[in-house]
Amino acid sequence: MKFDVRAATAILFSTLVVTSFCTLGCSGRGPAAKYVWKETAGPLQYARVGDVDYAYFRFGSGPPLILICGITMTMAQWDFELLRELKDSFEVVIFDNPGIGESIDHSNTPLTIEGMAAGTVALARDLGLERPNILGWSMGGEIATAIGALHGSEVDAIVVAAGNPGGPQLVPPQGEAFETLVNSKATGIARKREIASVLFPRDQTEAALRYGMGLLLIPQETVTKQAVNRQKVAVKSWKDGPGVWGPLGTTRSRMLFSGGDEDLIVPIENAVKMAAHVPNGSLKRYPDAGHAFLFQEPKKFATEVKKFLLSNPAAGDRSSTRTRH
Repeated sequence: MKFDVRAATAILFSTLVVTSFCTLGCSGRGPAAKYVWKETAGPLQYARVGDVDYAYFRFGSGPPLILICGITMTMAQWDFELLRELKDSFEVVIFDNPGIGESIDHSNTPLTIEGMAAGTVALARDLGLERPNILGWSMGGEIATAIGALHGSEVDAIVVAAGNPGGPQLVPPQGEAFETLVNSKATGIARKREIASVLFPRDQTEAALRYGMGLLLIPQETVTKQAVNRQKVAVKSWKDGPGVWGPLGTTRSRMLFSGGDEDLIVPIENAVKMAAHVPNGSLKRYPDAGHAFLFQEPKKFATEVKKFLLSNPAAGDRSSTRTRH
């Protein structure tokens, strides 16, 4: 892609404007944002499952699709355009993982990827979702992978976006990309610039800006340092533990492994390995795309998700049973 200095300058100026709004507390918090989001996602709801009060939104129509967030992420940080594309074909459920954002974890038990996988399945059961489809990104991709390996009979098809199998089969991040994402000491504009540098390739500044502008339409949530630290422990345990490579090789789940070819945080080799290992696995690679490839081209990604999930003959005939809380 040809680098346009004038375009880059305009994008940088717009980013500074957006950042100024964020600093003033207007990002995703004003009346307009709340109105647009309510029209899309409906009311915030809660479900008590075990020791966790899960906060979630439920919207759209069609077979159920649960989206699982990545590390440090709340459900308010899904790409707005991606959600709008998906809700036309699925009943979408987005939620905050235990102890982050609006979800309250009343337990002192350390978080694990396997535990969050079990919790997601339990949440689906509580909401009356019969064998839902699953889409997880980043840490959510790890959780989705664990669901496919350990709870495959309770879900339908699974999309793993930038996930890995944990344990010795995991292909680690390149350089300091993961540390930059979760441990950066920078603040303000410098912090946003660092995050963008590990989520999007350098020539995709416009895509990064579009994603950031979309967040202005969604009321944002508070993320505490304690919540992030608990998730970091879970990811480290996943990396250092046995992982789920063994059961992945025998799962009957249909699983699509997707990723960006320039992902520094979860190298594409993870998706390649898992797609070849899972009996009903398939692979989708995105060139000139990084860790946030699904936000880089949300319409294209949504089209691939629909194609994969709805290719199951039973999927189009199965809508969820609505249980409201």
